[in-house]
Amino acid sequence: MTQSILLSSRSYRLGIDPTIGSSITEASWFLPAHNEWLPIMPISPSPLRSSSHAASFLMVPYSNRIRDGQFRFDGTVYHLRDGEKHAIHGDVRNRAWRIADCSQDRVTTEFDSSWYPDCNFPFPFAATLV
Repeated sequence: MTQSILLSSRSYRLGIDPTIGSSITEASWFLPAHNEWLPIMPISPSPLRSSSHAASFLMVPYSNRIRDGQFRFDGTVYHLRDGEKHAIHGDVRNRAWRIADCSQDRVTTEFDSSWYPDCNFPFPFAATLV
């Protein structure tokens, strides 16, 4: 179930969907002369079903590509799933984050890989987004 959050001030608003990677779903600027909100990025469909339909998503614990889905660290070779697809954009972009704090103009969401036994990364990690 989508749990979108809309943060706002007098002149700016920002939509965030913590259930789909804490993706940004809206960014709009208020135009007082026209008494209307101007989207400064495409507004995502609601409900959001994939981070690919948002204008911004987090690429944690890594961004970009990991060639053949494997890397060496401290003498050990680690393999990620979907290596043929170059293991791209981390693992959290379509996973739910927990809301730690929320007000009208500020939200803090958290992610911990221990919540997801199928996390596609060999080391535990955590992230906080404010």
